[in-house]
Parts: sequence; C-alpha cells; structure tokens
Amino acid sequence: MLGGEDAAWLHMEDATNPMVVNGVLELAGRLSMERVHALVARVAALPRLRARVVESALHAGPPHFEEVANFDFTQHIEHVMLPSPDDATLRAFIGRVVSTLLDRDRPLWRMYVIDRPSAGTTILYRVHHAIGDGFALLGILLSICDGDGARAPMPAIPRRRRAATILACTKSLARIVVLPPDPTTLLKGALGRQKTVAWSEPLVLAEVKSTARAVSATINDVLVATAAGAIGRYLARRGQDIDGLEVRAMVPVDLRAGAAPTDLTNRFGLVVLGLPVGIGDPRSRVAAVKQRMDGLKGSPEALVTHAVLRVLGWSPRPIEKLGVWFFGTKASVVLTNVPGPRTQLRLAGVPVSRMMFWVPQSGRMGLGISIFSYAGTVTIGIVVDAGLVPDPDALVADLHAEFLALRAQAQGAPPPSNPVTPEQATPTTRPPLR
Repeated sequence: MLGGEDAAWLHMEDATNPMVVNGVLELAGRLSMERVHALVARVAALPRLRARVVESALHAGPPHFEEVANFDFTQHIEHVMLPSPDDATLRAFIGRVVSTLLDRDRPLWRMYVIDRPSAGTTILYRVHHAIGDGFALLGILLSICDGDGARAPMPAIPRRRRAATILACTKSLARIVVLPPDPTTLLKGALGRQKTVAWSEPLVLAEVKSTARAVSATINDVLVATAAGAIGRYLARRGQDIDGLEVRAMVPVDLRAGAAPTDLTNRFGLVVLGLPVGIGDPRSRVAAVKQRMDGLKGSPEALVTHAVLRVLGWSPRPIEKLGVWFFGTKASVVLTNVPGPRTQLRLAGVPVSRMMFWVPQSGRMGLGISIFSYAGTVTIGIVVDAGLVPDPDALVADLHAEFLALRAQAQGAPPPSNPVTPEQATPTTRPPLR
C-alpha cells in the first residue's frame, strides 16, 4: 500500500502537470549503454522500482504497489542521439520529455541516455513523486556512483523537530488556512500541456558563501532572495506592477532525520514562504527573506503539512481534490534547495561534470525553481508552463543579474554598470557567476 503522502502526490497529477521529479547528470565523457545497464542494475531490485501502481476498485481504498512479472529494467532506459551539441537542442528535448506522463501500466520511472556530437553523455532520469521525494532519489543516484557513492560527502541537513505542541500545530495550520489566495500575476493561470526548462550557468559556491557572510544571512537566504528578485524583474519587464508585491512559494522541507538514503518514500513537508519580489534593493530583500525563513524554521509547519498530505492521500477522492486545490491557491511557485555532494562524482570512471533537477509544480502552479549544489557550484533549474512563461531563458538571465547586483552591494561596490540582459544572456554568451 502507498503511504497517504505518496498517494496524494500520485493523485495530484493530470495531463497538464506531471508529478514527476526530473533530473540530469552531465558527464565529461561518453558512457556506453552496457555500462549504464550495469549501473542501473545495482538499484533495479528496489521494490518500488519494480512495481506498478494499482488503484483499488472504484477508488474505494488507497492505491498499492504490484510487482511486475518478468520485470526488465532495460525497457525503462532509452538511448537518444541528438543532432546538435548545443544546449538549446538539449533543452528542447528535455522540455518535450518532461511534458509527458509516465505510463501507469509500468513502474513509474524512466531514463534517457542522451548523446550529442562532440559532447559527453547526458543522463535524464524521471521518477514519479509517488515513488519517493527528491532526497530519496538523490540517494539512489549516489548509490550507483563509483565507490561508496551513497556516502559521498554532503552538507548536513539540519534535523527538524519531530514533535510539537498541539497549540503550535494548530496555529501553523490556521496560518495557512486563513491565507488569502496568492495575488493574480503572470505566473497564475490555466496550465497547458507543454513545459519548458532552463538552467543557470554554475554559481561558484564560495562566492555565494562570502556574499551570505557579508549580509549576515545563510546561503539559502541569499539564493531564495536572488530567485525572488529575478521573479520581480521578470514580472516588471512584462508589465506587471510589482510595487509592494509578494508572491508565495511552496518550499519543501526534509523530514527524513537519518533515514537510509535509498529509503524510497516521501518524507518531507511544505512551508509557505512569501517571496518579497517587490523589494528592489537586494540587501533589503535578503533581510526580508531571512526574517521570514527564520520564523518558519522555528514552526512545526512542515510537520503539519506532511500530516495533511497523509490524510488527503487516504481521503475520498472528492475531498482529496478539494484539499489539493485549496492549498494550491496559496502559492504560485514551488521553490526547493537540495544540497548535493561536495566533491565530484564518477559514473563508471567518467566524471560527473554537473547535476541538476526540476521539481514538479504541485497544486496547479506554473513555475518550479530548483537549486542544487554540487562539487563547489550551484545550478538553478527552472521548469515552467510554456503558456505562462514562454521565455524561461529571460528568467535565468534575471537570476544572474540579481546575484551580481547583490554580490556587488555586499562587497561595497556599485552595482554592475552593464548587467546581463535577457537578450544578451544566451546559453553561449552568459558568463559564469564567479
């Protein structure tokens, strides 16, 4: 049987919003299909990767996993040859893939091994949220890396408190319930079936750390404030009045507290964070984000939302849909920050040059922002509904411009006199953030 939270993520899905975690490993060299099969064979025995999801008759009970007879994991791995080495071709392919649903008659995962002329192999993996959360899926990936990948050095994830008073939990739930719907912006609207993806050039983690120290904030505060500023820039350029505007984000919070890295399930809650997109001054925006994040860290809100998801997943379908819709009106963005390995990994001897992922946009939201640190760098992935945000590269350019402005301010220097513009920030000309 699926846990209630697993079932909730399963049932949030429809044709316009696949509930699938999509991730990419970029390799510095080529990897043969034989080697890929040998790597995936290490984890293919995990029960949730060998089973399909079966709904109970007339949806009278919770769904359950049913092992597929004569399961062949190689049928879930596809080799793709793209005609061009440029990132635009890769982005277009990934956008087409992430727009599609996984086959419910088969185990809910798929992998694409992508080769391009004069480029290393890129691995795109897709795993349904009903199988597990991003932290569990990262553990699976690390376990197939060379050596003891599952114990690769990673930043510590603070343990969240496992218990809270009834009064504190009630207050946290009430805070979410009484929140009015998020303001109507260009990020809200009917979703289509086409998603597009984009990603930043790597930020140097040491630069992010030094900037955070200079403004008395955490790395997460700086990155979240950068994302908020980028959203503000993007909305303003498209004619949105952002004066005093706040756009809310659903932010996942890990609740695993020492669980095995390959323990496939969903052990996270969500907190609702107001993004101060209308604050133009970078340092003031960081201060506002820090104040709000500090308040959420001391609350049991993540535990409460995790419990709500469990209840909704085991509720009659009409109640579940109503609950998902209700909570989905509270935010416009899904924003997550996952700490990855501190050192470079290898797959079958081939260095992994970059890792990134895209979070699904639960609750009918059209924008997902995923921050991932790896081997001294940070990459920000963006997945959007193509009808709401037709130019995600412009939003990526805004991320670069906002970080440069904050870094300059933190160093006591004037802001860049010629910041990168969306028109200039093509995949081949955008400078790395150093």
